[in-house]
Amino acid sequence: MEELDPLELLHHLEGILESDPLIGKPPFHPSSPNAMCDIVVDVATPLDYSPKIPKTFLLRNDLCGKSHFHIRLIQPIAKFAPQKPLDEIGFIHPSQFVLLNEDIGISSASVGSVQKTNFGTLFWVKDHKLGISTKVLFPLYVAAKNAFVEAYKNYKLHRRHDKNTSICSSSSSLSLESELMKHSRALLLLSCDFGTAWNSRKLVMSKKQSLSMFMNELIFSSVILSHSPKSEQAWSQRRWVIKMIAGNCSNLQEIMERESELVKKLAERSKMNYRAWYHRCWLVSYMSEEQVLQEFNKSREWAGLHVADNSCFHYREVSFRYGAIIFIQASVN
Repeated sequence: MEELDPLELLHHLEGILESDPLIGKPPFHPSSPNAMCDIVVDVATPLDYSPKIPKTFLLRNDLCGKSHFHIRLIQPIAKFAPQKPLDEIGFIHPSQFVLLNEDIGISSASVGSVQKTNFGTLFWVKDHKLGISTKVLFPLYVAAKNAFVEAYKNYKLHRRHDKNTSICSSSSSLSLESELMKHSRALLLLSCDFGTAWNSRKLVMSKKQSLSMFMNELIFSSVILSHSPKSEQAWSQRRWVIKMIAGNCSNLQEIMERESELVKKLAERSKMNYRAWYHRCWLVSYMSEEQVLQEFNKSREWAGLHVADNSCFHYREVSFRYGAIIFIQASVN
């Protein structure tokens, strides 16, 4: 079988991630009269389609005229574009792809774009799960790393230039940020403890201060943890995001509940996961008094079923101690 170009593999992987409705890139918003606006339409859209321009864009007569729009047709990504968010990723041995493809109704003798590009034996997407063949991990990692390093270098040069000149090019900045987030996302799926990639994402999100970006980062890091539940960098990224949104999020307690459930689920799959339980201990300081009591009670059953996992007992100790402090403070007041 003819070897595929690593860049082609990378573009295909990033295409799958870009098609994800939650961890893909956010919609583009014009910020200047010269900005180009993509109108994303399905390939089945009639040729005489005429886009309606929102009133909020009509700030000037020439801001969003037809000359400033171009229609970008979105082609299906080799039948693999997920319709719902990815929630798990894994690396699959090539010998398993035949059974997986038969399971989704793709025979080994099938024809079409999948067979022509061999992507059917390299990438697998179903039920919100993404599988990548171990055969292409190394060339894919090299391509993703090179793309990320180049994007990160360009982004830093652009920021340095903007600081020196006191002139900010919004369209150029948005493009560089999008490229950096895209390439770092692909790289981290392949190498979850690449600290520079995580830090570059912090850099962009710190600048944007967008709640939706922070929430999407929680979703993305949970995908990373689905195959690397002991990744210190991924857990650290989640704590950083929670710190950033703690003062501006109205449903913080709901997020705490989901975080606690995530730790419980991953602890079931990955025994003696100290990093996950440490994260759960850290969450206690952001919980309400009622939540702390609930966490203490809920952990009793888990501790009884996993008596050898001392991390859970440490978590119960932290919950009890923090709950006692809250009770004493309430009594004094």
